[in-house]
Amino acid sequence: MITISSGAIQSANERIERERREDAAVKELLRKSDEAVGQTQTLQVMNKLLAQLIEQMQTIREQNDWVRLQMASESIKRAEAENKAIKDADAIFHASKSPESTFKLNRDF
Repeated sequence: MITISSGAIQSANERIERERREDAAVKELLRKSDEAVGQTQTLQVMNKLLAQLIEQMQTIREQNDWVRLQMASESIKRAEAENKAIKDADAIFHASKSPESTFKLNRDF
């Protein structure tokens, strides 16, 4: 018959418990590693999306700048045309007041 001392049994139980703790620690490290990989992949996707968004915003900003420039150009053209019309009307008005002018404005409507 084989007899095992209680000290040997206790030592074996302690070794088993230590291996279980080590196994649990390794599993926890693997879980954290998987979580970190998932977070890294999420950050990579978010960075790509953010880069696309920034590019789209820049494009929109450039388009808005172009539209504002076109609107300003049209506004300047209209103002120049209005100024020319005012100058032309002023010239006609002053010419009609000249004593040498044969053109007279009819002020009695």
